Amino acid sequence: MNKLSLFIVVALATAAISYLALKPAEYVRPLPTEGAATQSNGLSANLSLSPRPPKPGSLTQLSLTVSDANGNPAALLAHHGRLAHMMIVADDFSSFAHLHPEDFGTLCLTGEQSVAVQHSLQYRFPTSGRYLAAVNVATASESLNQSFSLRVPGRNAAATTGANTAPGNCFKGYPESSADQYSSPVLSKEAEVSCDAPNAYRIELELPESLRANEDLRLGYRISQYGQPVTNLQPYLAAGLHVAVLSTPIEKHGLQHIHGMPVNESGEIISANVVSPLAAAATTPAHHASADHHLPPPAAFGPRLLTEPFRFPERGRYWLFGQFRHNQNIVFSRFAVDVEAGFADDSATIVELELTGNRLTPATVKATQGQNLILRIKQSSTTEDAASDLHITGYEIEKSLASKTTELRFNANLAGQFSIELHPAGRPQTDIPLGLLQVLPR
Repeated sequence: MNKLSLFIVVALATAAISYLALKPAEYVRPLPTEGAATQSNGLSANLSLSPRPPKPGSLTQLSLTVSDANGNPAALLAHHGRLAHMMIVADDFSSFAHLHPEDFGTLCLTGEQSVAVQHSLQYRFPTSGRYLAAVNVATASESLNQSFSLRVPGRNAAATTGANTAPGNCFKGYPESSADQYSSPVLSKEAEVSCDAPNAYRIELELPESLRANEDLRLGYRISQYGQPVTNLQPYLAAGLHVAVLSTPIEKHGLQHIHGMPVNESGEIISANVVSPLAAAATTPAHHASADHHLPPPAAFGPRLLTEPFRFPERGRYWLFGQFRHNQNIVFSRFAVDVEAGFADDSATIVELELTGNRLTPATVKATQGQNLILRIKQSSTTEDAASDLHITGYEIEKSLASKTTELRFNANLAGQFSIELHPAGRPQTDIPLGLLQVLPR
C-alpha cells in the first residue's frame, strides 16, 4: 500500500469514527419499558438533543415526539396541569429537574388536547456524565412512561453522593418562576440544608414496618417548619405531592412518577369538596393506579401527604425525589431507602441466628442457589452493636441492627461462599467477620 492510499484509509477511518461518535444513539438511548410504570399499548416516544453532543452548563434543546399506534402524532391530554412531564436525574442522584413543554413557551393547555409534531424543552446539564430522562404523557385512554439514557461527554471529577437513609431531613424551597414552575436543575447538595437554616422544611418520611419488593405500599410525608406542622400546603401540578422513584443503578428499572394526596391523621384522603370541570380534566383516570389520586386536592392542606399505591420491582436501594408546594415555593426532597426481597414467609427457609457481641451462632448458614431465605437475627444483649449494621458481602445486603430482632430477606441467587460482617456504629469502614453464607449451586 503506497503512502497516498494509506493516508486515504486513515482519513476515512478517522471520519467514520468521528461520525459514529456523534450518532444520536450515542447521546440518547431509549430504555426498555418492561418494569417501568406504563399502561400504554400504542403510544411511543422519541427524544433528541441539540446541540449534539450536549455541553455541560450550556442550554440544550430537548425535542420530544409522541406517536400513536399508527405512527401519527398522538393527541395528548393535559394531565396534572401539563401536556408532558419530563424528569431528569443524574446517574449519581446529585441533581434533579421536573420540566414541561409549557415552561418554555406560551402554550398552556389545561384540560385540553394537543396534537403537535414536536414538543420542545430546554435544560442545562450541570455536569458531564450520564443522566436518565423520564417522559410521562397521556391521551384520553392510555398513558406512557418512557425512560431514556442520556450522555453528556466531557471530563468530570468523580462524585460521591451520600445516601440519606434517615427517615427525616431538612430541605429548602425554590421560588416559582411562574405558577407550578421551576425548570432549572436542582442540586441535591444545595437542596438539603441544616434544620437550623432560615425557612427550612423538615420532612419526615413515614415508611411501612418493612419495605419489600413486589408488594403494594404507600409512603407518607409529614411536613413541618419552625418546629410546627405546615397546614397550608398548596396543590402542585394538581396533586399534593410528586415523587420520582429510581433504582440503583439508575437505568435498571427506569423512573416511576407517582403522586400523593393530603390525608388526615387516620390516613383518609382529603380532596376538594367540589370537582370543577377544569380540575377534573387536570388529571386523567388512565394515568393513575389508584382512583382516589385523580381527585383534586383542596386549596390548603397538611401536614400529612400519602402516595398512591406502587411497587418496588426488586430488592435493592431506591431513591425518592419528592416535590410539594408552599407559599409559592417548590420544595425538593431526596431520600434513599433499602428494599428487601418480596416473597411469602411460607415460601422461604427461615434461619434463626443469635448475635452476642461479635459472635454469631450458628456461624455458617447453608443454602441452595435459588432458595428464598429469611435470616432472623436476635441480639442476646444490648451493646453498641444495636446501632451497627450487618453486611453480607457479594449480595451487598446491609441492614441496621436497631431492633432486638432483625430480618434479612433475600433470594440466594448467587452460588459461592460469602462473608457475614458487622460494621460497628461510628466505624462504617470497619469489617468484623461474624460468619459465612454458603450457597451451593443448583
